[in-house]
Amino acid sequence: MDPSQDWMSGSRIQADQTLQYTASSLESDRKYTFSVAAVREGEGGEGLRGPAVTIKTLCIIDVVPQMVTTTLTVTNDVTVTWQQPTLQCSTGITQFTIYYEIEGDVSSRQEAGTADPNAESFTVDGSLLEPGTTYNIAVTVTTDQESALSEGSSVTATDPESAVSLVAIIIGVVIVVLIVLILLFLIVIVVRIVDDIFNWR
Repeated sequence: MDPSQDWMSGSRIQADQTLQYTASSLESDRKYTFSVAAVREGEGGEGLRGPAVTIKTLCIIDVVPQMVTTTLTVTNDVTVTWQQPTLQCSTGITQFTIYYEIEGDVSSRQEAGTADPNAESFTVDGSLLEPGTTYNIAVTVTTDQESALSEGSSVTATDPESAVSLVAIIIGVVIVVLIVLILLFLIVIVVRIVDDIFNWR
């Protein structure tokens, strides 16, 4: 409870019992202050309260990151993006955690890394992924506790060397096409010059 409010009476525990007390029905995401006093029978039997201890109950998280998408890069890294959820927790968002698992194998789930509270993207290191394997990637949000997993997004890892080779081939083809176009342009210019010379005569 708010320490500025009046104290509420808890439960009395007999001296021969285990010295512990469990408070129930507390509200989510609220601060409560507890203190203990010794009590004896008779008038004025309650002694001074001991040092107060303040705790905050956990915020119930009933939302997860939305619109999770994955994009495979040419180096076999995976760019993960998501939409920030709306939370009503006093602590706010502390981080996002990105998980990956082999599709259909929950036991293979591992953490790929964490992202800052304001982030909406993360890059999964391609070295963590096995070429030719399909993975399911999901995200959680953390305040003072972690949410459930978001809906996952699937991506199939490729061989980085093959991807780089493909890029090299594409670049090579583009260069050849450019050279051919330049040669054709030069041929057209030469033909026009020759034609102009003959016409001048």
